[in-house]
Amino acid sequence: MEKMSFIMIVLFLFVGIAHFVSLKVIDFSVEKKNRLRRIFLYFYGMIYVVFGVIQLVYTENQVNISSLQIIIGVVFIVLNYLKKLDPKE
Repeated sequence: MEKMSFIMIVLFLFVGIAHFVSLKVIDFSVEKKNRLRRIFLYFYGMIYVVFGVIQLVYTENQVNISSLQIIIGVVFIVLNYLKKLDPKE
């Protein structure tokens, strides 16, 4: 029971911090928002690739899922590099 309460408190703190940060980002200029979005998408793609590799190494029976996760991460990184994920403003 204490473990579940701890997880719930940590989750509420994470959501609260994310909400606070998102409220601060609203006041940024368009160029700064686009730069932060690009950094986030690089990080997002790298996290997908890293977790896919970790799953591939430590679980032998989920090769298809981890391979798909690695491919999705690489696609995010490549599309972000080619600026295909930028908003059309």
